[in-house]
Amino acid sequence: MARIAQVEPEFATRFIQRTFAEGAELFGPADPVELDGWTDTASGLGGPIFDVVDGKIFPILDPEPVVELSAGRGPDEAILDLHTYCSMKRIVLRKAGDVGSIIFTSIEVLAKQIAGEKRAREQAEAECARLAEQLKLAQERQFGTSSEQKLQVSSPGAEADSPPVISDDAEPKKKLRLAASGGGRKPLAAHLPREDVRHELQPHERKCQACNGELIELSPTVAEEMYTIPKRHVVRRHAQANYHCRCCNRFTSAPMPLRMFAGSSYGSPEFVADVATAKYQFGIPLYRQVDMAAASGVPLNRTTLANLMITLGDRLTSLHILLREKLLSQPLIHADETTVQVLKEPGRRPEQQSYLWLFRSGAKAEQQMVVFEYQQTRAGIHALNFLTQDDGSMYSGKLQADGYAGYNSVSEAVRIACMAHIRRKFVDALKLVPSPARSDSVAAEIIELIGELYAVERSGKGLTDEALLALRNRDSRPLVARIEAWLKEHRNTVLPKTALGNAVRYALDQWPAMKKYLDDPGCSIDNNIAERDIKRVVMGRKAWLFAESVDGMEANAVLYSLVQTCIANQVDPYRYFKAVIERMPYAKSQTDLEALLPWALKQEFEDEAAAVKLVA
Repeated sequence: MARIAQVEPEFATRFIQRTFAEGAELFGPADPVELDGWTDTASGLGGPIFDVVDGKIFPILDPEPVVELSAGRGPDEAILDLHTYCSMKRIVLRKAGDVGSIIFTSIEVLAKQIAGEKRAREQAEAECARLAEQLKLAQERQFGTSSEQKLQVSSPGAEADSPPVISDDAEPKKKLRLAASGGGRKPLAAHLPREDVRHELQPHERKCQACNGELIELSPTVAEEMYTIPKRHVVRRHAQANYHCRCCNRFTSAPMPLRMFAGSSYGSPEFVADVATAKYQFGIPLYRQVDMAAASGVPLNRTTLANLMITLGDRLTSLHILLREKLLSQPLIHADETTVQVLKEPGRRPEQQSYLWLFRSGAKAEQQMVVFEYQQTRAGIHALNFLTQDDGSMYSGKLQADGYAGYNSVSEAVRIACMAHIRRKFVDALKLVPSPARSDSVAAEIIELIGELYAVERSGKGLTDEALLALRNRDSRPLVARIEAWLKEHRNTVLPKTALGNAVRYALDQWPAMKKYLDDPGCSIDNNIAERDIKRVVMGRKAWLFAESVDGMEANAVLYSLVQTCIANQVDPYRYFKAVIERMPYAKSQTDLEALLPWALKQEFEDEAAAVKLVA
């Protein structure tokens, strides 16, 4: 509670005179205060204090606490002691009969108040800047370029003052054509069947128009064009022969091949394989496949196709389990996850997000394996359960992923970070810098250093493990040390809650795990191989949006696993599904299942393709 120093008016007069002589400021309803019979009835304990600025009066509603004068001291001693000890700054007078009051605030109290207001203002400004950055990044992601490779980094004024050069003999502009990414037009595939269509003159037209002489036919000018035959639907009728013995009156039927979809009119290997590859390889949802079939005059039902995919996923679950077992024996596993939505899941709302987790082998693995798994949440326990063997032993190889802390639950694995995620955060920070100033920005500097690391990796493609390790030790390791020093240098110079500050902090947190790729030539510099595989789910999800049931999403996990494993091993998913649907009913042992994995069928498919090309 504030206190009032009770003094005689003469004491207050001398106090004010001495204080003003020291350069203090007066705050009150009038300026100057009349010292003879002075009064300030507007101010006082608990009342407003007035601040005079440029001739205008501003009330300060909460007076600061006052300090009580010590009793028994003389006026001069009290004035000097109080002014020196408390560093008087504000003075407000109040008259109560014959007794005057001095209410003041010390510089220390004011400094604390100003510092608090300054901190609050800085926090508000930092929050506004952070929200502005988030808004600009959201706009960049929504409307800007999605590529991180060709982000414009230009010097200010590089092109602004250079007028266009117009040549007098310039040719008229031609219509621009898109450049082919593969380096020009490619010939039509040699294995495609050819149909010859002759264009010739009629016999009576084979006369020279100049001399009416007989025309002699030369070698034809051949121009090829490719045409497409729309998808044809054919009904295969299975006629099972039945036999009867007249002697013993017994009946016998010819054996029928085992079918995965017995009793289904749509369960042929060709049809089911076509539906599966259309959805899981090319991202065509089932309802759109129904529309495409209807355009050909074939009525289909989306529920029928969905049930076919759920049944297919259930029948091929044993291959999915076998893929996981083989993946856990790999020395390096990449991991990632993405959101999905399941409408009818017990105990959960339809709008709640679920997750598809991806685990795959390293780029240098002899047999490429990609395994998806569906889980309700993103909790780290799901990664731990997947990477734990049936005997309870935890995966102890190298695990490369982004900075998500859920993967830390796999405590025995050696974590390796992703340079692409580190770089991406600096790219986001660079997008917030105006284009003319990007070349001189701090973010551009670190992005350039990271680009040099990637240049080393590109130059090491195709090298043996020993040569790649030597290249990294010679070129990459000094760059890694240079980047780490740069990050530590800028850690305390950038604002922590900005995009650049977040990027620096994230990079430093990930750097110990990031450097480990230098010691193993089998490790990649980033986790892009997993992100490319999971992108097929992301692109397909934009079309099919959600799964209606848990069974449907688990079937998605199985079928996406097989499609991506086929693609990683350069196996045609359609031919693979067709072969597996035909042979799976005959698989009785582990050896039979291993013979149905994508890489086991690769050579057979290549031999068949070579035979087709030879015939063509």
